[in-house]
Amino acid sequence: MPSFSLRFFSLFSLFFSLCTATQAQIKVPAAPVPALLVADFANALQAHERATLELKLGKFEDAGNPQIVVVLVPSLEGEEIEEYAAALFKSWGIGDKVRNDGVLLLLAMEDRKMRIEAGYGAEDRITDALAARIISSELSPRLKENQIYLALHEATNSLIRNLNPNYTIPEDSLANIQEAKVAANKKRTKKQSDSDSGLGLVGTIIIIIIIIIIVLYNIKRIGIIGVIDFFFSSSSSRSYGSGGSSHRRSSSSSRSYGGGSSGGGGASGSW
Repeated sequence: MPSFSLRFFSLFSLFFSLCTATQAQIKVPAAPVPALLVADFANALQAHERATLELKLGKFEDAGNPQIVVVLVPSLEGEEIEEYAAALFKSWGIGDKVRNDGVLLLLAMEDRKMRIEAGYGAEDRITDALAARIISSELSPRLKENQIYLALHEATNSLIRNLNPNYTIPEDSLANIQEAKVAANKKRTKKQSDSDSGLGLVGTIIIIIIIIIIVLYNIKRIGIIGVIDFFFSSSSSRSYGSGGSSHRRSSSSSRSYGGGSSGGGGASGSW
């Protein structure tokens, strides 16, 4: 009898090791730093659409609720979506490490496949049947019409309602969309600022060169003493304007994944 128990334990350990090794071999995108709740590796969403979803899911998590992460990838690279989702969930550590209540919504755009993966602690609320219903009634119909944002918007609303029925979801109003557009434009504004800084540097160099040419020309024409006298007389009549003001940038706390794990619960589908 002890030999049977030992054999059973050995077989179980081997099976577990093989499953773990399989997940380890699956290549998934590296987790964004800082963490994103909407990671669009397929570039399937508009910037303001990503920002709107990020804003909604961020407010939900910041209110003490489970972490919902939406990931869009171009392709599964030949992998089964169940194994790919499990590997990504584990690699990123989605959800809280203690509660294990994170939820992953994965879309593979070229394969036209999707999966909702729930952590151990969320399986009582995001059941396999519920995940399947969200896929069939909310994700698939919208995705077939190429309405990717609306599909994710409605699906995440359903996930939020089932994870916390008492939470009030902000309406997708014009104010929220405008707020999201501002957030989405921050990177573009920064890039433009960097570009302007580069142009400013070039302009400064050009001005300095022009000044040097003028100085050399005047030295040749009126001599060094005349040039010095000209600059001193000009500076005596020059005055500075009122002092400028400095603007301090506010920095928001960086979001992170909590080290959660998945039990394999959820559902898959296609469109």
